[in-house]
Amino acid sequence: MGSGHDNCFATIHAESSEAAYKAFTDRILHCYPTIDREKTIAEMHDKLRVVQINRQGNIRAVTEVT
Repeated sequence: MGSGHDNCFATIHAESSEAAYKAFTDRILHCYPTIDREKTIAEMHDKLRVVQINRQGNIRAVTEVT
């Protein structure tokens, strides 16, 4: 993400897009435990987009974009 490119892709397993932001923040907190959790989540909302994909049987579909 810090390489200067406009786009990047990553996966994280979560039940919703909001849970994905929180899980990503939890991983950041492992390395930087003094950061402000809520401020980090708010900044991610401004800078990142989460695409939630759920599966029902063999069919996968986009169910949420934030």
